[in-house]
Amino acid sequence: MKLVDSKSEAHRSVKVEKSEEDLKGTIISVFMVGGFIVLSWGAVYCLYVARF
Repeated sequence: MKLVDSKSEAHRSVKVEKSEEDLKGTIISVFMVGGFIVLSWGAVYCLYVARF
């Protein structure tokens, strides 16, 4: 039974490492999309101000 427990603990640590790597990619993607949205709104605002 101890062998099964040690394998399950090792398996859990591998899952945690994989999820942390996935979260790093996720936060980078979120910042990129957020930056695009902010730049888009800024460009639209500049166009609006330039017209009036």
